[in-house]
Amino acid sequence: MTTLEEEFFREFLDLDVVGLSTFPSIRREQETLIERISTTLLSSPQLMGLLAQTRDRLQFYYGHGLRTGVIFMDLLTQEPEVLNSFTYESLCAAGCYHDVGKLKVPDEILFKPGELSPEEKSIIDLHDRHGEEMLSGVNGKFYFAHKLVGTHHQYPRLFAEGRFVLSPDPLTRATMLLSLADQFEALSSMRDYRGAFSVEGVQTELNRVLPHLVQEADYLNSRYVNAKN
Repeated sequence: MTTLEEEFFREFLDLDVVGLSTFPSIRREQETLIERISTTLLSSPQLMGLLAQTRDRLQFYYGHGLRTGVIFMDLLTQEPEVLNSFTYESLCAAGCYHDVGKLKVPDEILFKPGELSPEEKSIIDLHDRHGEEMLSGVNGKFYFAHKLVGTHHQYPRLFAEGRFVLSPDPLTRATMLLSLADQFEALSSMRDYRGAFSVEGVQTELNRVLPHLVQEADYLNSRYVNAKN
């Protein structure tokens, strides 16, 4: 087992965050998935350098990124059209590095314990664009990751504004699934400013903000352990 694999597993062990399955057959699938993701990231010195930066600075966002990456790639095992439309490497990097743009957000905003002001929210919302810029220079088979990172909040934002148009396009589908993985992990884990949502609470919130992905949310609830339960 590589050191990176160990880090992935460690980030799922805290009782305050979403955990891997307790069912042996599912757990073996997740362990195999983590091994492949780790091997994929280790092949890129650029990505490993960014990972070190997030580990050093982003606190709980570092673990959130690793967990979201696993959850996203788990979802994609059920999505052959998306997997065949992009490289595995680019999808893997997009999941694990979807929040890398937060490296450019000032600490006083990123780690503010209280509620953010509208201006502060607008600054943190730029992390999509920052992340896209940071990953746009990653070489080889990872080349498409920046597009997904730059759009990973697009689906819930457009839906909230009444402007989302459901499309069979693989990029739209991948963006939706990354949004689901991101929010599922965040809701199922504790944060400094709140506890983890219950399983029912997670499902209710996901149905509200990502209503086109109810079955996919059920799939995740069947495979991961909520921190509150």
